[in-house]
Amino acid sequence: MAVSVLIQVRGDTAENWESRNTLLRDREIGYDKTNNRFKVGNSRDGWNSLPYVAPDVINDLITGGEDKALSAEQGRILKTLVDAKADSISINNQITAINTQVNKKLDADKVTHETWVFTLEDESTVDKEVMLWSL
Repeated sequence: MAVSVLIQVRGDTAENWESRNTLLRDREIGYDKTNNRFKVGNSRDGWNSLPYVAPDVINDLITGGEDKALSAEQGRILKTLVDAKADSISINNQITAINTQVNKKLDADKVTHETWVFTLEDESTVDKEVMLWSL
């Protein structure tokens, strides 16, 4: 014999929930129709003090807050950006280490400084100091 059970969840607009600051009983579910989100009561805190059950998904990497989350696509974008930054930091650290080793091996007496003049595409010139060394 099949048994049917109907579970009715309290629901209202965000404006009504917030203006009334409704107190939900312990484990009672309240549905925010405006934002399509839920809160669960604890018999102590009014609606305005309760957190939403699941974080709201944001549409960009700038806005947010403690009850916000990135979409899966934005998480992938953020991971790509962070990985690229980590790779560039690693490369920069390696270049710095190589330059340090090269500089240690150079004999300061064998390094000369000269000013070279470079002509650009627009026919203007730029003076740059260059270091030359002999091994």
